[in-house]
Amino acid sequence: MVDRREFDWKQFDAYRRENVESHECDSSFADGATVLKVWEDAKNRYLAKLFPEHQLVMERPISYEKDTDEMRRDFGELHEEFQHFYWSFREKLAAAMDPEGHYHDYHWRREHPEFNTVCQCLEMMYGWMNFDRLYENTIEFPWEWRMSRINRYEADIMGHKVMLQPGMKLMKTWGKICGWLGMGEEFEKFRIRQSQLTNTKKVNGTICLSIHPLDYATASDNENGWSSCMSWREHGCYRMGTVEMMNSPMVICSYLKSNKAEMSIADQEWNSKKWRAWVIVTHEGIVMNRQYPYHSDAIGEAVCRWVKELVEEKIGWHYDDVFHTDIIDAMSDACRHGIIPDDPHYFTHFMYNDISDDDLGFIGDPEQNKECWRSEILFSGEAQCMWCGDYIEFNDNAEDVMSGYAKTAAAPWMTKIWCGMAPMVRSGAKTVIMSTLKSAMSAVVPSIRKTLILLTCR
Repeated sequence: MVDRREFDWKQFDAYRRENVESHECDSSFADGATVLKVWEDAKNRYLAKLFPEHQLVMERPISYEKDTDEMRRDFGELHEEFQHFYWSFREKLAAAMDPEGHYHDYHWRREHPEFNTVCQCLEMMYGWMNFDRLYENTIEFPWEWRMSRINRYEADIMGHKVMLQPGMKLMKTWGKICGWLGMGEEFEKFRIRQSQLTNTKKVNGTICLSIHPLDYATASDNENGWSSCMSWREHGCYRMGTVEMMNSPMVICSYLKSNKAEMSIADQEWNSKKWRAWVIVTHEGIVMNRQYPYHSDAIGEAVCRWVKELVEEKIGWHYDDVFHTDIIDAMSDACRHGIIPDDPHYFTHFMYNDISDDDLGFIGDPEQNKECWRSEILFSGEAQCMWCGDYIEFNDNAEDVMSGYAKTAAAPWMTKIWCGMAPMVRSGAKTVIMSTLKSAMSAVVPSIRKTLILLTCR
């Protein structure tokens, strides 16, 4: 069981003070022990049983092979790191192969079609920073050349001839060209980083399962260069969703802990998340919904299997042994074939509902809870003002509108397009609109309002 009075909430309180807009609430700041009564009651329903006594975060080592999504993100960071090198290469290559600057002179190019091949060669080389080219380390010819059955091309660079063919080793050819352009030293630094990324697909790390309030608050805040609409730091339009996940009796925060970067909160370190996902735990199933900032079946499966192991041991619920990489579709199929009594529909309140076809998990054993198998599962917990701790009521008019985590109300026509721009505040029993939004919208005609409602962010 979790007892909120046993823990020091100094970091959680500091994070709330730093990131919650106090002017949006007309009440006094409440300490963590007061605010977290709702969290304590929710997690004590059953999730607290999975964790050792007096412990809110568990860690486990993981060894896995990076999939394409994660590799793509790594190479994206490589692109950012070597942007200066890349643009210098483009500039010097263009000066060497097109000294007159005809590449951008489309009128001249129409009159000299023989120059098009040089242009296509330039475009091909400009694309060498593309993920597929760097990852595969091979040269691929442009579509026009493939259609024309061109299978080799001799490029002239500052009087040097280089024969290009599809399938050639990219980095070897690129290095030779950079040497002619006087960029050999810069290229070597780039080559080393590219080689490190290509040859380190096997990764050792630490996965965490957490019901700690600060891990929900920092779910999309980190020192690893990614964010989402749930970010407290950046006033994300769905940041109230993290409060609902914190107060949900069925949601665990799972993440891959950074082994290099740490967050600093109230002069103390806190885990920075390289990867994060919510895990929804019910007897109907274990469901991991959208992963941030990239999708990894390997990490997701390791987390889900760990949760399954804990739930079966500590709570006694049982699940099918088949791990599904499309758990929502798998549940629908199982229902259609009469294997489970109903197809659960997962939904939220203020939280962005990102349940999708590529979510992961396990289907629950229908025999264990046939009578109470649910067709609808609300995985949002209570919404609370993160300044004073007051409960924030959800209603149909407020759906998908919540933009803050101080007490807020919503007009029926206000949609997600406005989230985070001019939140509404509740002063006692009276709802008031921030003056900037009120004046801006006073002239909006009903037809435009209808358009705004349709322009919701996804």
